[in-house]
Amino acid sequence: MTWQKGAKRQMANLDRFIEETQLFDKINLTEENINLINSVIEKVHFDEKLINQLTYYNAAFSLFKWVKRVLQ
Repeated sequence: MTWQKGAKRQMANLDRFIEETQLFDKINLTEENINLINSVIEKVHFDEKLINQLTYYNAAFSLFKWVKRVLQ
C-alpha cells in the first residue's frame, strides 16, 4: 500500500479519522515506532507563509503538530 492510497482511505471518512486520532493509544508506542516517526518528521519542513493561506497546508501542519505532541 502506498502512502497516498492509505491516506485517501483514511481520510475518506473524516468522522472516523477524528475518532481514531482521539482514541489513539500514544502511551503504548514502541521505541521502534517512535524512532520511525521521528525519522520522518525530521525531514518535514513547512513554509510559515503558506500555513494560513492554504487550507490543506494548514490542515497538514495541524496534523504534523499533533504527531509531534504525541511523541513528546
